[in-house]
Amino acid sequence: MWQPIESAPRDGDILLFDCGVIWVGSFVKEGGTLPWFTYQYGSELEQATHWMPLPEPPNNEVKV
Repeated sequence: MWQPIESAPRDGDILLFDCGVIWVGSFVKEGGTLPWFTYQYGSELEQATHWMPLPEPPNNEVKV
């Protein structure tokens, strides 16, 4: 479930929602009215409005 960006954790990667796009990112600093996050391309994302924990990775077992 998406949560307000103000409640986002300050450690580890999370999913970020920004203008209809979902990014994987992490907290880098607080600036202005919203926290700032960095995302997978290394740039800062200032307008994220919501966050969500990363899902569990897929199970890599191959069933035959």
